[in-house]
Amino acid sequence: MREKTNLLLKKALEFHASGNLGDAAKIYKDLLGKKENDPEVLHLLGTVLVEAGLAKQAIPILNKAITFGGPSWGTLYNYGLALSALGKLVEASRAFKNAVEANPNSQDCWFNLGRTYQLLQNYNEAIKVFKRARKLKVDDPRICLALGNIYFVKGKFDEAIIEFEGALKMDVSNNEAQNNLGIALRKNGEWSKAKRIFQTMLKTSPTNLAAHNNLGLVQVDLGNLADAKRHYLNALKYEPSYSEVSLNLADLYLREAKFKESQSTIEQAIKFRPDNAELNTKLAIISQKQGIFKDGLLILSKIKDKTKNSEQVKLAEANILRDLGDFDQAYSIISEQIRTNGETPERLANLALVQQHRGSPDKAINLLKNALKIEPDNWVLRINLFHNLFLNGCFSEAWKEFEWRLEEPRLKLKLEKLPGTLIQNHSFQNKRLLIVCEQGIGDTFQFLRMLEPLIEVTKKISILVPARLERIIKGSLKNVEVFSRENELSDFDFLIPIMSIPHRLQKYEPFFEKPYLHAEKRLKTNWGEKFLSASKKVGLAWRGNPQFESDYLRSTSAENFSNLIDQNEITFVVLQKGNNENDFIKGDNLIDVSSDIDIEDGFIDTASIIENLDLVISVDSAIAHLAGSLGKPTWLLLNYVPDWRWGLDGENTDWYPSMRIFRQQKPGDWPGLLKTVQEHLKKHFLNLD
Repeated sequence: MREKTNLLLKKALEFHASGNLGDAAKIYKDLLGKKENDPEVLHLLGTVLVEAGLAKQAIPILNKAITFGGPSWGTLYNYGLALSALGKLVEASRAFKNAVEANPNSQDCWFNLGRTYQLLQNYNEAIKVFKRARKLKVDDPRICLALGNIYFVKGKFDEAIIEFEGALKMDVSNNEAQNNLGIALRKNGEWSKAKRIFQTMLKTSPTNLAAHNNLGLVQVDLGNLADAKRHYLNALKYEPSYSEVSLNLADLYLREAKFKESQSTIEQAIKFRPDNAELNTKLAIISQKQGIFKDGLLILSKIKDKTKNSEQVKLAEANILRDLGDFDQAYSIISEQIRTNGETPERLANLALVQQHRGSPDKAINLLKNALKIEPDNWVLRINLFHNLFLNGCFSEAWKEFEWRLEEPRLKLKLEKLPGTLIQNHSFQNKRLLIVCEQGIGDTFQFLRMLEPLIEVTKKISILVPARLERIIKGSLKNVEVFSRENELSDFDFLIPIMSIPHRLQKYEPFFEKPYLHAEKRLKTNWGEKFLSASKKVGLAWRGNPQFESDYLRSTSAENFSNLIDQNEITFVVLQKGNNENDFIKGDNLIDVSSDIDIEDGFIDTASIIENLDLVISVDSAIAHLAGSLGKPTWLLLNYVPDWRWGLDGENTDWYPSMRIFRQQKPGDWPGLLKTVQEHLKKHFLNLD
């Protein structure tokens, strides 16, 4: 009898070893019919069931094996695998931990314990366990990949890159390691290296969807939008239902302010996955970016039940409600996510944004500081903290936090390529300084005022500016060397990003002594001749840069501005570039000069036009900053929650003494604000008479 049992067991083991799991399981069950609680056979049957993907059936079998045979490491190991397959990660971690205690020399036990900790997001313990596993086998690419993925999630991209490179040294054909290395390089701002990785992958496999998608993302980082679009479209050609690439293509169109194309891309993707939360959320966001908030909410309401009220959908709903001014409901939604799922930097940051929009920067500050306890090196959180500190009047602390923007990959890479050392805690007296314009055109206009105090203490100041600003800055600033091309730069002692000057000078409050930009006399005269017949001249600008993330809040439409021009005694001059067929004003007392402005030297023309005007009325845009820099009377029209630099209240600003601020009294109320402006405009010119 015993001999027959041994022969059956031998046969079962042969089936098992050859992958014939069904026949092996049948024999194991037959043997258990003869000896119900045989721990060895119970263990073997449980193992087969795990390998066959029948974890639910395996668990009671392996439990019996442990009960009757004791906690052998092999049984515990397979018990852990079964629990892990069913998503019972805490129980699985205990099983694997018991397994490594029983057999500390099993790398597989250590690896799966680390993997379980990784899935539980207990990353620090996972790292310790994986490193312990590596001591048993140093050339296992699985461990490199696992550690690389953990470091990536923790934002430690340098460490992630080392691990992915290590995996590739062990297995040069490892596609996962290659792809993850490219992604980590991109996140680390090493875009050229990442580009080469994905290009290499496409040479080997031209239809590799992930490579096309990731190369598209890198090309966006490098500013090669046409190339990025080509790779996204190639990926969709090979797989039209690839939702991730559809989302990225839609984001590219949003970056270009091509809302129709962005919407069409997502709508096409939704045809394949109508109930996908991410796609529908993006469609709602596209409506939000166009200021069509109710459409966005309608999209989300239709998808909420189908997506089981996913957090992604909930947060998108909260953000739209916030823009609509329903702060209480937005706050309630995000707070519920925190109560249900715990505090994360993202949830706390969204809650802080509601408080900022509500006009409570002090409460936003506390929330952001709590988020930074979780992720202290998160530069995005730091910039949000800067916004609220500035709004709260904490200028010294605010400018210090603003230095974290230098960790933004694009800016970091730009500065690394320039001659000179990025200034830290150095003295710049009698040093050669290169000032670098770093953000938008309006920011550049605003912070040029900071150069004068530097001139008093330095040996030489040069400034690197966008090409279309070179002429006006060169003609306005004395004792400053102006460049627009990086290859023209020589050596400098230090680099100073222009918006770092307040922190480096320890001069925290805005200041303005006199106009510091000037139009060219010849151009001013030439443009003035076009307006000689007009006695009262008002410039208009209703849109900022549509590629700016929050432009949909700070800009309005030509239609809202059209009521201003009903005053025939005033000549209105359109300063808005792109006064096109979809966004324009008509009127007999209207002059549209936008098409006559030189695109390359646009701001020198615009400055000359503004110098001939009596008043400029503009939303928060580069036009408003230019007018203020020229010392021209300017009426600035702000949305309910303005940019940090304008503060939360008041009609005046220290940035520009010639500027008067008009603020929305409720979110999105451009018609009400323009009506107020219209009334003041009548009084203003009556007083002039």
